[in-house]
Amino acid sequence: MPDPASPVLTDSLARTLKRLFFASGATGLIYETIFVKVFGYTFGTTAYATATVLAAFMGGLALGSYAVGRMATRSKRPILLYATLELATGLYCLFTPFWHRLVTDGYVRLHESLQPDGATLTAIRFALAFLVVLIPSTLMGGTLPAILKSALTRKAGLSGQIGSFYAANLGGAATGTLVSTFLLLPTGGLYGALAVAVLVNVAIFAVCVRLSRGVAVEAPGEPVESGGGGPADAPRGRLPYAAVLGIAAFSGLSSLAYENIFSHVFGTLIGSSAFAFGTMLFTFLLGLAFGGRLSAGFARRGKAPEALAASLLAPPVLLAAGVPFYDRIDSLYGLVGLTAPSFLVMEGCRFLVCVAVMLAPATLFGMVFPLCMEMAGGRMQDTPRRIGAIYAVNTLASVVGSLLAGFVMIGRLGSQDSFRVLGAAGLVVGLAVLFRLLADRRRRLVWGGGAAAGFLLATGLLPAWNIGRITGGSWVYFTHDHSRAEVIHFEEDVHGGMTTVTQEGKVRTMWTNGKFQGNNATEMSVQRGFAVYPVLLQNRFERALNIGFGTGVTAATLGRFPFKKIEIAEIAPSIVRASRFFRCRASGSRGRPISSTRSSTNSVTAGSRPAGCSSNGSSSTISTPSTFS
Repeated sequence: MPDPASPVLTDSLARTLKRLFFASGATGLIYETIFVKVFGYTFGTTAYATATVLAAFMGGLALGSYAVGRMATRSKRPILLYATLELATGLYCLFTPFWHRLVTDGYVRLHESLQPDGATLTAIRFALAFLVVLIPSTLMGGTLPAILKSALTRKAGLSGQIGSFYAANLGGAATGTLVSTFLLLPTGGLYGALAVAVLVNVAIFAVCVRLSRGVAVEAPGEPVESGGGGPADAPRGRLPYAAVLGIAAFSGLSSLAYENIFSHVFGTLIGSSAFAFGTMLFTFLLGLAFGGRLSAGFARRGKAPEALAASLLAPPVLLAAGVPFYDRIDSLYGLVGLTAPSFLVMEGCRFLVCVAVMLAPATLFGMVFPLCMEMAGGRMQDTPRRIGAIYAVNTLASVVGSLLAGFVMIGRLGSQDSFRVLGAAGLVVGLAVLFRLLADRRRRLVWGGGAAAGFLLATGLLPAWNIGRITGGSWVYFTHDHSRAEVIHFEEDVHGGMTTVTQEGKVRTMWTNGKFQGNNATEMSVQRGFAVYPVLLQNRFERALNIGFGTGVTAATLGRFPFKKIEIAEIAPSIVRASRFFRCRASGSRGRPISSTRSSTNSVTAGSRPAGCSSNGSSSTISTPSTFS
């Protein structure tokens, strides 16, 4: 027990801590963005390279939440513990440019000495990224159990506290995404954004140190309310701790899998620019924050069991009913396009698309995790330890979900079927939780039967996407006229997004996420010119590097010159495969566009050659833009 002279943490101080945790969430997303960008300079920007950095980052979050959760359980000054974590995070990240140079030097040397294959290269990237981001991500992961221990009092208990703090942190993360994407990075660059985030961490530390003076936190031994409902639900209103861990793991896996699929699909709905990605991530985090706030309200009213069951059952039905209509969004773009929109209007339109598609399911996803922590039960002094363990399980499962969606589901199932598979899994888990938590048999049958019927009807009756509409480029050109051509080829992969080939008469055109890549008619001279013009400036024909394969016309034109070796860098295997529809017109020889004895196509590990490696001696380097003008 604290010294009687030391006042117990008050509600006003708890509100101040929530504001600080909001700021902490903003800095966390700024740091994550910076790590992904700076490592992108070294590792490349392929999906595999980005996934390794994010996996290392989230692995550190899991480690920190588990380790610091055990420390916070024993801490008598958790506010000071939280302050120390924030300061240490800022001081470490201040030296990010130095860590980046060390990693780049090591990566270049390993690449030159080992000449690794794809799997070895991925392992090297993960190891180097993990070494750098382990410390700051571990520190960030420990802030949640530390600050929740600071807010636990005999008067307030646990109900509602977790959801409100979780929502505050996610609200800050959403704000940090928006501010860094549209303000800090465009105006101050990576280092300007880094400086702002570090200053915020230092300010959080200073405020917390002042708050911690003379403040002790009670650690009473009463059991914590687990959020069980009214008397009718008392026998079923609690979940075993192992079940809570399982639900938290499923929540992390499914929510990150959904986020990855959303990111993939949004390449055709709002684009793949930095602004588009920031808008998508902001909307997703904002929905999670709303879900956290809703979960806090349900917990305070003793409705956590009902809320948890509903938050698991509703997303499958909502997505099954809504996903088939994604290909109708082009109509909105077409209407806006009639007004000759400005940049702000177009970005605003894309933002509305994000909100319409993502906000509701993200809000439901955001309810599950805090409700799991609310229902963990146990004694109050054990709460930080249990929260740390639940957070760790949830974070590790989210890494699995991200990799599962990006590396397996999208490529093998496609986006629409991936949504259906995840929805079916969510429905099964939701039904199991519903029948475990609610004692009222009538409500179980009504809720469960309604959810199952809604999901099955939406999945079975609603049509598949009209590929011509969803990949028609309406987000680029703000038009929805898709009568021009027939889709003769369609493929999804995690690198290139959605690649299509359309045909109108004898004209074939390649599109990637709705953006024009080339055709076999009016753009032939342009595609050939990308190869011819640089060659006119050369007096030797050793090696040529073609960046961006496209239809293959440029590479085929290079093949007509006497280069000893031609290298092609293309990150999307789907583009390479789609190029077969252009080979006859591209090469003029009805054969392979380039002789295999003189060409080397790197379609999966583009960006694997570090920028600091020695030159490959290319006498001509050609980069093919994705859109010709």
